[in-house]
Amino acid sequence: MSEGRRPDGRVVRARLVRMGADEDSFDREFWTRMTPEQRVDCLWDMVLDAMAIKGVANFGEQGLQRSVGRILRP
Repeated sequence: MSEGRRPDGRVVRARLVRMGADEDSFDREFWTRMTPEQRVDCLWDMVLDAMAIKGVANFGEQGLQRSVGRILRP
């Protein structure tokens, strides 16, 4: 694994993973190194990136889907 620091101070980690050889180990190791708060921050950054790619202008309106349903039993 190689590790470096970006000009903005963020740490970048990389590793060559061969198909078939526990391909998910890098992801598991990456996410388990973080605190839960750091994971939420990373996920929110991904949400903002996805919204920017889609062209969503009003980030304040976004959030979790709020669908409500009700089941009535006879």
